Amino acid sequence: GFRGSEYARYQERLDILRRTLFRNEEVFDGQTAEGYLVFPVLHHDVKEVSVQVLDAVLRFDHRSEPQETAELTYCFHRETGRLFRDGRLALETD
Repeated sequence: GFRGSEYARYQERLDILRRTLFRNEEVFDGQTAEGYLVFPVLHHDVKEVSVQVLDAVLRFDHRSEPQETAELTYCFHRETGRLFRDGRLALETD
């Protein structure tokens, strides 16, 4: 379990996380939304990741039925390393 002050700190950090996560809500023309998508921890050997969003709706009809959809792919390259207390950054090399 947690001790009192540790539990309070944990709850504060959890609250910040919940407020910054991307909400599963519709975003209409002219609106913007932002937030974080959180995924499980990647194995340290993983260097590239692709995220696919299937059936993203771009346009609805008057009955709120999807009229135009798209598949979106986002590709990320990952560099891992270590940040030392003195400010040095040591990136891992293959």
